Amino acid sequence: MMFTLKNAIQTISVVLTLMPWNPSFASLVICIYHNNQIYLGSDSLVHGEGGEKNFNTPKIFPIADTCWVSITGNYGSTFRDTKTGSIISRIILPLELGQICRDLNATNQPLEYKIITVAKQFGSKYIDYFRKMLSIGKDPRKIEATRLYFVGYDPSTKSFFGKSCLFQGTNQAALETRFVRNSKNNLTDFSFQAEDHFLPALLTSSDEIFIKLRSDDLKRTMSQLWRPDSVVSDESVTNLMLEMFSLQKAKASSTGHDKGFIGEPYVIYKITTEQTTKIH
Repeated sequence: MMFTLKNAIQTISVVLTLMPWNPSFASLVICIYHNNQIYLGSDSLVHGEGGEKNFNTPKIFPIADTCWVSITGNYGSTFRDTKTGSIISRIILPLELGQICRDLNATNQPLEYKIITVAKQFGSKYIDYFRKMLSIGKDPRKIEATRLYFVGYDPSTKSFFGKSCLFQGTNQAALETRFVRNSKNNLTDFSFQAEDHFLPALLTSSDEIFIKLRSDDLKRTMSQLWRPDSVVSDESVTNLMLEMFSLQKAKASSTGHDKGFIGEPYVIYKITTEQTTKIH
């Protein structure tokens, strides 16, 4: 799920069993656009079984100096022979996305071309996974979707942007524009990907339970961010995002919003018109 705050089956010759390896935590990706820069934060790495050894993979990847893509939702599976227990195949969607992004990041293609290419190539991987799941008898209605979210700065349009793509079933997903910010439209924008109910309520609800959760630092930084041209330090935004992650983990479930199944390490990047810098 994503919340934006702003105003034909392949036949297999052996019997397969699904080896679920869902990450030990759920997911939360936070994107804040403010005053000609984007702050992009993600919770824990994706953990899973990779054959001879386990693996860890990020949930966000660069495709250009000023553009990153995040993945949440269904991360894929490992398939085993029911008799021998040996791995028949693996479709690990974050790993697939990472390879696609590395290949494209090494090229000088226009950013829009890279975004479309990532969506198309990843869509093929997701469809392969979906068909594999159908082939072992999974109910298509219970196969979780995967969302990609592209954020960054496009020098060809001189705009910051957010574009979302939801992969579900066997149809190729379409890109949807979530926000565009330029010199004519510089309003602050918040986007939350995956666990996306608690934090919007935290920031905007007049319910007493959320009012009490807002620290003085959170209220101060939010007040600054709502003013489009105000100068807010990287440290203040970093502390705000870390507080958001902490409250999400500690309070989301008890308030009936989301599960709060997220965890460290948290990473935060700042994207400007020229480059991306890791600030936490």
